[in-house]
Amino acid sequence: MIERASNAALLEFANAVREAGGTNPLDALMPARPHDGNECLIARALNFNCEVAGASDAGCEQAGDSKAWSMVIEDRDAKEIAQKISEKLDLLVVEDYRGSYSREIILPPEIAQAAIDFDKLWDIVKRPGERVPSGRTLKDYAPLFPLIEESMRETLILTAKRKEALGVT
Repeated sequence: MIERASNAALLEFANAVREAGGTNPLDALMPARPHDGNECLIARALNFNCEVAGASDAGCEQAGDSKAWSMVIEDRDAKEIAQKISEKLDLLVVEDYRGSYSREIILPPEIAQAAIDFDKLWDIVKRPGERVPSGRTLKDYAPLFPLIEESMRETLILTAKRKEALGVT
């Protein structure tokens, strides 16, 4: 079983990616929307309007891992941004990914595991009866709980604002 990056290590990784790509660092991880590749815990931290998900077939093949995860940057400067990130963090960039304005960068397994565990804890909290994966206990997810709580609060605030805008009570 892959060990998940600690919240501090995740923040450190995100800030290294942000620095390499020319973006300001974060003081803390931001609220996120689980199961949304553009708004998930990792994507929100990394910035660059990236999408985080399981790697493409080519990405898995190049990484030598059928369960690899990646961040995909779609930007006119994606090639340059990906190169800077890759050089700073020694990460694999998948060549010829979806054309010249996209680049796929393979994430370290411990960072990918943080994304997987965040989504799983969200499911456990939101769905009574949701099972903890074999080999893990609920206590294994404890460090992520404050991030889940903050994300749930943010979701409730956004939902209330949307209802108000729609005139729904």
